[in-house]
Amino acid sequence: MSGRGLGHGMPLLEALAERKPGPWGDPSGGGVSQRPGPWSLAAAALSPRTARGEEGQEPKATLQNGEKAQLEVVLKTVPEDDSRTHLPLKYFLVQGKEEDPGELRGCQEEANESDSEGASDLEEPRGLFDLSGRSQYLAACEAYGVVPISSFLHHMHDSELMLKHRGLGPQGAQALALALMNNTSIVRLNLSDNWLNEEGTVAIAGMLKENCFIADLDLSDNKVGVKGAKALCAALMENTSVRRLRLSGSDLGTHATKDVADALMVNTKMELLDLSHNLLDEEAGERLGPALAENIGIKELNLSWNHLRGSGAVIFARGIGLNTYLRVLDLSYNGFGDEGAAAMGEALRVNGVLEELNMNNNRISLPGALRFSEGLSENRTLRSLSMGRNPMRSEGCLSILRAVQMNPYSGLMVLDFSDIHLNKDFEDLACSMKEVSPQLCIKHGNPRA
Repeated sequence: MSGRGLGHGMPLLEALAERKPGPWGDPSGGGVSQRPGPWSLAAAALSPRTARGEEGQEPKATLQNGEKAQLEVVLKTVPEDDSRTHLPLKYFLVQGKEEDPGELRGCQEEANESDSEGASDLEEPRGLFDLSGRSQYLAACEAYGVVPISSFLHHMHDSELMLKHRGLGPQGAQALALALMNNTSIVRLNLSDNWLNEEGTVAIAGMLKENCFIADLDLSDNKVGVKGAKALCAALMENTSVRRLRLSGSDLGTHATKDVADALMVNTKMELLDLSHNLLDEEAGERLGPALAENIGIKELNLSWNHLRGSGAVIFARGIGLNTYLRVLDLSYNGFGDEGAAAMGEALRVNGVLEELNMNNNRISLPGALRFSEGLSENRTLRSLSMGRNPMRSEGCLSILRAVQMNPYSGLMVLDFSDIHLNKDFEDLACSMKEVSPQLCIKHGNPRA
């Protein structure tokens, strides 16, 4: 409301009062009501010269005082009825007139339009998709009654998320899985040692069916169990983005290897699989061997610290012989024995892709070493061989070293016989081979007392 709309000085106020006395009295004292109204109060607040309209009075002060007085009148006339509180001020300026329904309806529509525009400005845009999963995670944490992990909230836009040793538990894993379904940034996820158990692993497996960005997943030391392994393997039959999966120390057991074998037969994208420390026995070897013979994706496999032995070790070795993709194989701390060593020697004879083999601590004695060396004499691809801590004695190590010497196509660069008693004959042959093949590194040394 501007000063121009109110007029100049007291003459306008008096004229308005004469046309419309209003409910506060007649400013002219005409007898309508003796109760002083705002017009008379405004006039009394002015100086005598201003009230009489004498010349020389500055009009600016008069306009400000008149405007304040009339604004007070307008504000006092606003009704308390909720149905009219949103009407514009111009409605109340004509309140003394007889209400026109059409005019009132038009004022109400303008008010509603104004309110609608203001509300739309405050509302968040709809239809936006949360690519980080932050909103889903906070809502899920509240639903499951768990505390949100600040590290996840701070790094959900990074390519790598390290959450090991956090004690998530099954419910924390379920909340995290809901958020990761929509996350498009994280490609490496480490959830090792979080007590996920079977329920938490099932939730992570469900997430893998939706998320196509995670390529490196570590679920080691989480008590995955048979149920969790089954759900995870079912997800890997559909998921084609996971390239590296670590399940070390997950209590898989022999029964879980059936699901693992089925997944290896179907999944052709996974390149690294870690199943170490899982109590896998002969039956596990019998199931994994044929699956590896058909698999065309795995390049690195870790089966160390299990119980692969007997017929299971033999069948597994046969599968390695038929595999055409595996590059790195860790079989240390199993129980292959002499029969398993002989079968692995035959596998090396026909396998043309394996580059690194770790057979440390596998109960391989002298007979097993002799038969193993027969296949090694024809291998062309192996680059690193570890045979340490096996009871093959110096004679067994010497037979393996001679097999390498007699193979003109041998590509071995590292040969490890750590913690095995070696005699002078072995040391002499090792020194002579270093002169002919300086690229060959032979590690040996007697066990520490």
